[in-house]
Amino acid sequence: MPLRGFTLAEVLITLGIIGVVAALTIPTLMQQHRRHVVETKFKEAVSILKQANALSKVDYGLNYNRESITPINNPDSAYEYFNKYYVPYIKFRKVEKGTKGVWAYLFNG
Repeated sequence: MPLRGFTLAEVLITLGIIGVVAALTIPTLMQQHRRHVVETKFKEAVSILKQANALSKVDYGLNYNRESITPINNPDSAYEYFNKYYVPYIKFRKVEKGTKGVWAYLFNG
């Protein structure tokens, strides 16, 4: 009774095919995962800012219709506005005043 099984060539060809398929699919899966992570962090940041906005409205009695908002034309006034109405309600790593606006770096977790 002869032994039945796979030859070394068959096993190597099968492993080669699996390797090629993995090499083609793994980058796509990683890109989709990265996109999902970015979308999740963005949604979290939007949620945090909405909560801070709501708390600020309650505490300061602000009405954000278009007529009541004074335009923020320079980084100094944007920085002051952000520090007054948002910073007390959010944990930040750092808040910077730049030439094109205010940059806030949120804590992770």
